Amino acid sequence: MSRFASLRTSNIILKLAVLLAGLGLGTAATAQLPGDLPWSGSSCGGQQVIVQNGIGALTCGVTTGVPAADRYTFAMFNLDAVIPGSGRVNQTAQAEVYHHSSWHIDQIGNVYGVAFNTNDGSVYLTTSSNYGAGFFGQTAVLRYGSIAGGTSDGNNDSGAAGAVYRIDPVTGQATVFANLPQQSFTFTHQDCEVSSETKTRTNSGVGLGNIAYDPDHDQFFVSNIEDGRIYRLDASGNILDSYDPFAIDNGAAGVPNTAAGLEELGHGREHRIPSGLGGGRFACRRDSSRRARGGIGGADCSIRCHKKG
Repeated sequence: MSRFASLRTSNIILKLAVLLAGLGLGTAATAQLPGDLPWSGSSCGGQQVIVQNGIGALTCGVTTGVPAADRYTFAMFNLDAVIPGSGRVNQTAQAEVYHHSSWHIDQIGNVYGVAFNTNDGSVYLTTSSNYGAGFFGQTAVLRYGSIAGGTSDGNNDSGAAGAVYRIDPVTGQATVFANLPQQSFTFTHQDCEVSSETKTRTNSGVGLGNIAYDPDHDQFFVSNIEDGRIYRLDASGNILDSYDPFAIDNGAAGVPNTAAGLEELGHGREHRIPSGLGGGRFACRRDSSRRARGGIGGADCSIRCHKKG
């Protein structure tokens, strides 16, 4: 190759590298916090994450009375300094609330259980069918998320019924973290209030219960309503083993008679929130009876990030 041909080739390679860099293809882009996040986030493991002291998380049901664009089934909200840090005060306060676009019911469907990974700031949600066909006098929207393969009408979607979602600690994007065993089953949702409305779903799955994170061993425990088992997952979502705390499931599709207690997994945990709430313990309980009456699902609160050394 001549000297001039070599120079032309080098020039083309240089221009291509510049073009790729301009398109963000030459190097991995650094993840950024959502631009519409109403709080500043916190530093965890050398990166800025969404969760900070005083941030809570909530799963909820939605109805057809809610505008389609606003049908989010997961939210984070800022409790920091919304009430005085000491003393007993009867006060109503509005907290800052954030919804990522992927937390919409079309994307993640109905979810219930919530767990914070306190080592990196990520959040985990469990798919659920345990919402009524109606509440607040309105028809409920019942389905599993399209991210996991769910259908818009809630039928023929058993493959999405066992999904555990991971909320990215930086971007907030929801992705499938794990998928626990489910079987196709036909079941009916009842109205939570007056039993005037029902919805039958065919060839679907009954979904999951609750989720808890073990920060000491960097693992998760997830209850499965389909087979009555509690599954242990590693940090990558792989199933390590499972345990049936009641009578062994007979393998039939649907909810075992002993599965009712599985939603209590992780209930009554207390998390220390140092700022804005007087430095005391703020108990965040997932109350299934409250959810049944008002369409509210699981709840949890974040704590200070503890990055393992």
